[in-house]
Amino acid sequence: MTKTARNPNRNNQDSHQKAAEYHDLAAHTHQVAAEGRGKEDHLTGHEHSRQALEHSHGAFQESLQINAAKEQDTQQAREHSQRDDRQSLELHEATDQEIAVLAYEIWQARGCPDGSPQEDWSCAEERLRLTVKG
Repeated sequence: MTKTARNPNRNNQDSHQKAAEYHDLAAHTHQVAAEGRGKEDHLTGHEHSRQALEHSHGAFQESLQINAAKEQDTQQAREHSQRDDRQSLELHEATDQEIAVLAYEIWQARGCPDGSPQEDWSCAEERLRLTVKG
């Protein structure tokens, strides 16, 4: 019976020792993990800085592209405006020519009286305006 009594005690001691070893191992693992997290945080901070720098560089490049596109749009708008101005001038000249021809016809239809060019011009403008609107 003495042997049986020793076995349970021995088993308890062995179990207690194993439990203490596991406890120590867990504490050590926890400590190493905590130290590792500190290093990971440092690396993560470095990585975060690198990513922020990349993001900043990307935003800068994008702003350059946007500014270049805006400049191109501005240049195209300027060219378009100049083309419209030239076309408008051409249309204006054509309209003046049409007014002059019609004013001359009106003047002839009235018997070519002296001193009435502005009256004939105004009448021709009005007729052409009505023709364009109608």
